[in-house]
Amino acid sequence: MINVGGIPPSKECIITIAYVSELELASESTIRFVVPTAIAPRYDPGKGSISSSANVNYSYVHSTLYTIAFNCRIENIGQQITRINSTSHPIEV
Repeated sequence: MINVGGIPPSKECIITIAYVSELELASESTIRFVVPTAIAPRYDPGKGSISSSANVNYSYVHSTLYTIAFNCRIENIGQQITRINSTSHPIEV
């Protein structure tokens, strides 16, 4: 969990998160990496609790009050990268 506090109203805040992760092999030729961008996506206010992500029906918001920049470095995969895409957001490569 990350807590950010003490930011005055209407001020900009830049948060940098860096980590190393083993990539999921989705198929023989596809690697999948998921960047969670929702705030508390599993919280159900009607239940007042957090439910299993398998039971969550995600909906995408096309306009937010924040932006996200994502930089990625992939090393030592043993194959040539032929395509990079996103199933949910437009990307620049």
